[in-house]
Amino acid sequence: MSLNQRLPKVKIRGQHYVSLAKNGLEQLQACASTMDLNAMARQAHDLKGMSGNFGIRRVQHLAEQLEHACQSESTAGIVQLLADIRQSLLAAEIILNAYFGSNKAISAVA
Repeated sequence: MSLNQRLPKVKIRGQHYVSLAKNGLEQLQACASTMDLNAMARQAHDLKGMSGNFGIRRVQHLAEQLEHACQSESTAGIVQLLADIRQSLLAAEIILNAYFGSNKAISAVA
């Protein structure tokens, strides 16, 4: 199978990653509002794995930091980590859309 034949599937996977990652961030923010550290650690773990599988290393690294912070009950940096994850997801979305030539408007992650 040539690259041109695989590209539509890769594009769909990239769009799916962005959608799932945004949903994961929304879940993380909901958990943060109640400071449910166990749920946040699970969500961060999922985001870490998903990002790693797609090669989005910055988000993977930040999610790993968040997971460890939640597991160690260190709440001091959680708000900043969430903000950094949000910004990194937006950057990943911009890069993926540029790479795949999407004309779809970039949506900010809430």
